[in-house]
Amino acid sequence: YGLTDWSALRRLAVRQLESHGMPVDPRRRAGDLGASDRRRLAIIKAVAAEASLIILDEPTAGLAAAERLHLLEWVESLTQRGTSFIYISHHNDEVRQLCSEYTVLRDGKVTASGKAAEPSAEAMARVITGADVAEFHRARKDHGAAIELSGLSFSGGGPVDLAIGHGEIVGLVGLLGEGPQELMRALGGLLPIEAGAVLIDGREARLGSPGQSLGSGIAYLTHDRIGEGLVGSMSVTENLNLGNWPLSLGWLVSGAGMNRRMREARGAMEIVMGSGAQEIGELSGGNQQKVLLGRLLERKPRLLLLDEPTVGVDVAAKEQIHRLIDDATKEGVSMLLLAQDPEEMQRLVDRVVIFSKGRIARMLRGAEITIDAIAEARAAR
Repeated sequence: YGLTDWSALRRLAVRQLESHGMPVDPRRRAGDLGASDRRRLAIIKAVAAEASLIILDEPTAGLAAAERLHLLEWVESLTQRGTSFIYISHHNDEVRQLCSEYTVLRDGKVTASGKAAEPSAEAMARVITGADVAEFHRARKDHGAAIELSGLSFSGGGPVDLAIGHGEIVGLVGLLGEGPQELMRALGGLLPIEAGAVLIDGREARLGSPGQSLGSGIAYLTHDRIGEGLVGSMSVTENLNLGNWPLSLGWLVSGAGMNRRMREARGAMEIVMGSGAQEIGELSGGNQQKVLLGRLLERKPRLLLLDEPTVGVDVAAKEQIHRLIDDATKEGVSMLLLAQDPEEMQRLVDRVVIFSKGRIARMLRGAEITIDAIAEARAAR
């Protein structure tokens, strides 16, 4: 009679999930799963449909290091079962680990192809960008305290005591749920602060919502630019000015002011686009990220919260974003950084704060800040 046999569907779902090492209750809402499990679920659906080819577009973007490794290992196991993939990624290490062959597209044309294991990371970067990409490394220096977290407790952690200097970048490291992400979101007004205070130049900041955080001089660059940072149906110009509209006569939104700000940001941040009237979704990930970063920097924040600032961007855009971040620190902007790539963190930060069970366990300074030390701290339990 055309009725759906829900019991049979649940049994089928259980078999598929368990066969792929994902024993999740099929009645659970997909939106309640973690990011890694949601991506695995999407791939399992394609495998169950007997797809002959599955296209994965940046499947590890925004995942924690352990989640990323788990997903890569699982995809590799699927290839051994005979599933074929086209794997789109800006991470050369992922391409080398998973892929048999690579093809590089630039401006819609094939510029190179070959065995994935052959080119070095530097050679691959040259092929992707069409030029040598100079790696950026910040010079570390001492800073006078500008931001103070005093006995700060929040949903998922605390109390935390931390002073952040003028123009200093402090990296936050810890396992998922151990405190770094929760601290960032609490400071950004996305999680409640339960106790303690945040002092900016000695004055207590009012936090409790994203608007209050921005009003206090704290800006949050989310790892999810499409879901939380940008409005896909709006133009590039509208997204750049969102929440900070230039006014004329004290109350009218100034179109001329919006366009002037767009021209200035386009030049300063090297945003590649056709025009400011384009929908933001038509831009590459790197250019979308520059628009989002430009919008936050336009507000002249005292503290900028960087949650995976180069997630899903290409090699050249990553270097440009690193330089924009460094330029902002020279203007006195203090920053907290979350980055799953230990090399990125090592290149950018002045200090590393390591969290365990919601609290600061120890710090790395100066010569202690190495890629291996950061990776070990992230893996420690």
